[in-house]
Amino acid sequence: TWLEEMGVDSLFPKPFCSLTETQCNRSPLVKTYDIPLIARFAHHFGRPTFEVAVEGDRIAQVRVVRDAACGCARHVSRGLAGERLEDAAEQAGMLHHHYPCLASMNQDGDYSDTLMHVSGNFLKDAIQEEVSSYTTITYLRPHGRSDDEGE
Repeated sequence: TWLEEMGVDSLFPKPFCSLTETQCNRSPLVKTYDIPLIARFAHHFGRPTFEVAVEGDRIAQVRVVRDAACGCARHVSRGLAGERLEDAAEQAGMLHHHYPCLASMNQDGDYSDTLMHVSGNFLKDAIQEEVSSYTTITYLRPHGRSDDEGE
């Protein structure tokens, strides 16, 4: 780009809150980078990350490790205390949706989705990752499946 020609480090995450210290974007556009100054910024702002404290089956507290540049992760963290673990990711998505997210609601051709949904999914996934070690996934095995024969 012309910025590179001028010696200016640059990166254009899509959406901006996909930025981490080593990459940005979502599949199929994932881009890795090695730009120390941008990585330093991305340590604090970019793809949201959290630490969750749990009491019983509810979230006691959420600490924002890395906030989105717009402040959405901090907003979401404040609304999750007291939520049931099994509802946390969906509630995070709702809180994100009601925040003035700066991502577009127009369909993005590269993702076949809106950037707002991509952004919300990054946030929901981060919360789900934090609560998953405290929850049990129940698998159902319907009676009469073909692999049940002989049992």
